[in-house]
Parts: sequence; structure tokens; C-alpha cells
Amino acid sequence: MKKILLTAVLLSAVSLGFSQSVFDKYENEKSVSAMVINKSMFSLLAKFEVVADDKETKDFIDIAKSITSLKVFTTTDKEVAAAMGNDVTNYLKSSKLSELMRFSDQEAQIKFYVLEGRDDSHVKELLMFVSGVSKFEDIDINGKTIETVLLSLSGDIDLNKINALITKMNLPQELNKVNQKQKI
Repeated sequence: MKKILLTAVLLSAVSLGFSQSVFDKYENEKSVSAMVINKSMFSLLAKFEVVADDKETKDFIDIAKSITSLKVFTTTDKEVAAAMGNDVTNYLKSSKLSELMRFSDQEAQIKFYVLEGRDDSHVKELLMFVSGVSKFEDIDINGKTIETVLLSLSGDIDLNKINALITKMNLPQELNKVNQKQKI
């Protein structure tokens, strides 16, 4: 009986370690553009021998060493956008993420959620969900008007260095507002 219980516990631990994110299903969705970068790629970026004369490059290298996952999903499809919204809502109910801030800019809704880290300047997970983007005619990617953006960032994220990541990886500039809010 002890062997069966031990085996069940080990199998559960292994399956939790290899579990996928609830958002991974969007990688294969035809109407979704996906960018997924895992820890090994960030580690590779951090290993490049770069002469870092500017603070932004140094900050990027520091933050790259601490990231375990970056996932960005965008869609132009309103039905898929609604499904993403439902998945975010369900994920928030089952996770320990708390709302950091939210704001509206004309018709768009931008929400940030975090899982607290080791101190006030660090988070373990950052989730950004932007909906209603299609109302802005000047925002498009490859000629497509984006409706929704879902960004998930995991690791030991230093909010003081997030701007370097945003700039170097061409991520949504709204992420800068997380650092500004944190300093208030």
C-alpha cells in the first residue's frame, strides 16, 4: 500500500512539473499569433559576450538570466479574444495572482496581475491582458488590427529592470506602467 501511495505522489509531482499553461492551447490556434520563449533561450541570450556600456543592456542581461518563460498571444478574432478573456478569468480564480492595476484608454481595457516575489520590487509572474485594442486604427501587426493581447512572464522578475526587456524584445509599452505603478 505504501508503494502505491508513494508511486501516486511521485506521478502527481512529475505531472505538475510538466504541466502546461492554460494559455498554451492558443499556440496552435489559426487566428492567434504566438511568441513563446523559454528559459533556455533567455539563458542563451544572457551568455552572449556583449560589451554592455549602457544601463539598458546591462539590465536586459540581468533580467534575461532570471526569466523562465515569456508568452505573448495576440488575436484579431473577437471569438478567440472572448475565449482568452474567459481563460484569464478562470486562471485568476485558481491562481494566487492579484490585480496590480487596471486602466482604460478610450475603449481598450488593460489589466495587470502579479504573483508576489521575494520583495516589493520582484514578482514571480506577471500577466497582462489587453482587450478592445481594435478600436485604435493605428495599432496593427502585419496589416492586421489586433483585438486582444495576452502576455505571461514568469521567473524572478525585477520590476526596476523591466523597461530593458520591453525595449530589447519590442514588447508592449504598457508594461512600463507596471514599474511606474510599483514606484508610486
